[in-house]
Amino acid sequence: MKNKKGLNIFLFVILVICFFTIAWLYPYSLFSIQKSFTYHPDHIVVQEYTKDLNEFKKIHEESLRDDLVSSRTAGVLTMYEQDWFMSDKKIKIHFQDLDVILTEVRNTRNTLLELALNEGYSQEAKEYLKMNIQQLVAIEERIVGLMNSKHHSRSTLILQFKNLQQAFMESLDIYVSFYKDYLLNSSNIG
Repeated sequence: MKNKKGLNIFLFVILVICFFTIAWLYPYSLFSIQKSFTYHPDHIVVQEYTKDLNEFKKIHEESLRDDLVSSRTAGVLTMYEQDWFMSDKKIKIHFQDLDVILTEVRNTRNTLLELALNEGYSQEAKEYLKMNIQQLVAIEERIVGLMNSKHHSRSTLILQFKNLQQAFMESLDIYVSFYKDYLLNSSNIG
């Protein structure tokens, strides 16, 4: 009887260890209690991104106009100011945060579609808008892929979030190029 009780305790401990190991290795899995993982962005990437974003915000503030592009840019900036890719510190990303990020991306894409309907942009500015809309669609697909795949390991999630951060950086670069071209080549649009 004593051996059976000891065996049951041993099996229970092994089961608990396996459960927590799976939950740690696969943070968004069914076994995970918190459904979150800690992301630590690269310090150099964050510094470069923050510098680029701050430079763009300064350009935007110095060139404010009373038009659609200037007014919508303030809303677009909120997507690029998300904590998880602007912080040097480790950030805990919960599964629900993916929905918030996705909503920001969709709102920004809709704003860019609204801007694209306006006339008066140079051909180059139109191309930048088109490229950025395509980039945001690709970002949406990546986020939806993360939301639908609960079997990603911690290392896969880290890689996918780094790729997602890179995609946001590319999107910012494209938007900055659009905005600069807009400032140089357009009259009051909107």
